[in-house]
Formats: sequence, C-alpha cells, structure tokens
Amino acid sequence: MVYTNNKDVVVVTSTYAQKKVRGVARCNTQDEFNVDKGEALAKARCDLKIAQKRHKRAQKEYEKVVQELKEVNKKFYRMCDYLTDSK
Repeated sequence: MVYTNNKDVVVVTSTYAQKKVRGVARCNTQDEFNVDKGEALAKARCDLKIAQKRHKRAQKEYEKVVQELKEVNKKFYRMCDYLTDSK
C-alpha cells in the first residue's frame, strides 16, 4: 500500500512473515515534491528491509541445518565404527 500526505512524505507498506514492513521517503525542503519518485524510493527502501529480514532468517536457518548436519555426521561415523567393531 502507498500512503502520502500530499506534502513531502510517501510511505509504502508491505508484509513479511505476517508483519508490516514500511519504507519511507521524505522530500528535502530544497527539492520539489514528486509522488512518483517518492513512491519509487519508498518502495525500494521497503524492499530492502524485506530482503534484509529474509537474509537474516535464511542465515539463521542455514546455521541450524549446519549444526544438525554435524550431529548426523557424528552419529554416522559412530555407527560406522560400531559396524566395523562388530565384524
């Protein structure tokens, strides 16, 4: 969704993981206000926030899977040793 106060602020909202994410573009007092440019900038900022949140979540999940993989590898090698010893 795009919101503007018709003066100098454009806000774009979106959702990520059922949470609201906002991107805000505020016009400098020395510049002429342009809704289209403000909307593009606010959308880019909103998209950047979502991308950063996605990356953070992906990094967390990756680290979790790496830890699980280490544990599975330990068990695998223990079982290999057990199988070898049983012969």
